[in-house]
This record gives sequence, C-alpha cells and structure tokens, in this order.
Amino acid sequence: MIQRRSVIVYFNNKDVLNVNAIKDLATVYYVSEKSKYAVLYCDSNRFKPLCDALSRLDGVTSYEESQLGVENHTF
Repeated sequence: MIQRRSVIVYFNNKDVLNVNAIKDLATVYYVSEKSKYAVLYCDSNRFKPLCDALSRLDGVTSYEESQLGVENHTF
C-alpha cells in the first residue's frame, strides 16, 4: 500500500490555474476556477519535491497539506 498526502494549492487568479507543471509529481484531483485553488494527491515520498516545485511556480499564492485524515487513503 502506498501512503498518499493531499495538498491544497491556492493561485493568484484563474488565469494561472495551469497545473500541468506539477502533473508529473502529483495527481490533480479537483480544480476550482472560481475559488482559485486545486486539490492534489501525491505519494508520501514525493511530498517534499512537490512542495519545492510549488514554491518555485509563478502564480501560486500558498499551499498547505489538507486537514482531512489522509492517512486512511491508501492506494
């Protein structure tokens, strides 16, 4: 079983909601253009590289790990 972690990414505006830059590190679960955020899932061993990639992306306001109990989500 692979442990997964959920990350919520907030964007400046809906024009920069291009999550194609991080699709190789995470699975895009949901994108809200109106609220300007996206929900991503990644493997636990790829969480640190994902955070590094998110911090370098233009248009990303902030990101945080989801507060849901993702320890129960194993794939």
